[in-house]
Amino acid sequence: MSSSRLKLSFKLVAERVRGGTDMSDDWTKKLAQKLKDRRQRQSIRDVKFVEKQNLKRQLGPRLWEAVKAAVKQRCDDLNIEMQEQVLSFNPVPSHQISVDAQTDALMQGGELRHLQAEFNVETGHVDYDSSNYKGSFELSIGDDGNAQFYSGMIPATPDSIAREMIGSLLD
Repeated sequence: MSSSRLKLSFKLVAERVRGGTDMSDDWTKKLAQKLKDRRQRQSIRDVKFVEKQNLKRQLGPRLWEAVKAAVKQRCDDLNIEMQEQVLSFNPVPSHQISVDAQTDALMQGGELRHLQAEFNVETGHVDYDSSNYKGSFELSIGDDGNAQFYSGMIPATPDSIAREMIGSLLD
C-alpha cells in the first residue's frame, strides 16, 4: 500500500480593493484634493463678497446723491416748463427723497400726490413708493469695481431713475 500525503498550502495576497481604507489610495487623495479645492473656492467667494459689500457702502452714498440731484433737477425742469410749482422737492434725511406733486396744473380738481424713496446703505437697495407705483433698484458692483444701480437685469443711471420715479408720480 502506498501512502499518500496531502499538502495544504495558502497563499496570502494583499490587493487594494474598491472601498478599502488604505490612506495612500488614489481615490482618497483625489477626494481630499477636491474637498480642499472646494473649500478654497468658497473662501475666495466669501472674500469677494465682503469686498463687494464694502464697495457698496463706500460708493453707494455717492451714487445715491447723484440720484437725489437728478430728481431735484427734474423737478426744477418740470416746474420751469410748466411755469408753476407742480413738484416740490422736500428736505428730508440724506438717505431719503420726498417729492410732492400738486396735480391741479395737470387736471381740473387735482390731487396731492407723494413720492417717497429711500436708500439702504447696508443692502444697496433703493425702494420707492409713489401714489401710483412701487419700485426698486439694487446697487451692484461689477468685476471692474464700478457701482451701478439695476432694475432687475437692466442698468439704471441716476437720471433714468429720476425719470422713472417722477413719471410714476405723475402718471
